[in-house]
Amino acid sequence: MRASSIGARFSALPDVEGDSEMDDAQLVATVVAAKPFQPGATRMVGFRRRSWFFRVLLGETAGFVVPGLAWFAVWKAVLPPPGAAAIVALSGAAEGAALGIAQWLTLREWHAGFSRTWILASAAGASVAWACGMTPSTAHDLGSPTWLSIAFGVSLAPVLLLSLPGAQWLVLRRYVPKAWKWVIWSTAGWLLALPPTFIGPAILPSDASSLQIAVTWAISGMAMAAIVAAFTGYAMSRI
Repeated sequence: MRASSIGARFSALPDVEGDSEMDDAQLVATVVAAKPFQPGATRMVGFRRRSWFFRVLLGETAGFVVPGLAWFAVWKAVLPPPGAAAIVALSGAAEGAALGIAQWLTLREWHAGFSRTWILASAAGASVAWACGMTPSTAHDLGSPTWLSIAFGVSLAPVLLLSLPGAQWLVLRRYVPKAWKWVIWSTAGWLLALPPTFIGPAILPSDASSLQIAVTWAISGMAMAAIVAAFTGYAMSRI
């Protein structure tokens, strides 16, 4: 009974050798129709969290130095607050690019042909974040009342936190179906990582030397980079 059933099934199959209609082109077309090719979703290897961590740690630490040096330069030059804020915000693009490159090096191994637009999006998002971060202090330096500076800080905080993850989401959504999770995870990671960058400079004495400022800035940046690298690496592996 079983043998006859199996024989019936085989007899129902098309005779590939005898049927000229079932040629190679049709076979390929059948496979493509069953499972369409999606370039953005093609994965090459599993996500490498360790590679991500060390690359992001180095990239973000190095990138954070650029706006740090810009801030130090405009502070020494005693530039007008708006000009100083603009220079620091623009230099934030270099930090975002360094971070974007570090992340992209791992992402291109994870997904075939991952777009370099990720780097540009990261640079733009970081620049916006720095602009938001500089606004309260700039308003204070221009003589605005304290309550207005605080209002700027509170109102711009969501934009500061969402600018970089949001810009990256525009690229990531082409490669993973639930890319919106990245915005949530990455925003939470930056929320945890940013405090060291405020605490470090805040504890410096007003007469701190250039060396003290540089060392404090570097340590703060490395602490931030380590938190971001660990948190976002876990997040990306879960998407």
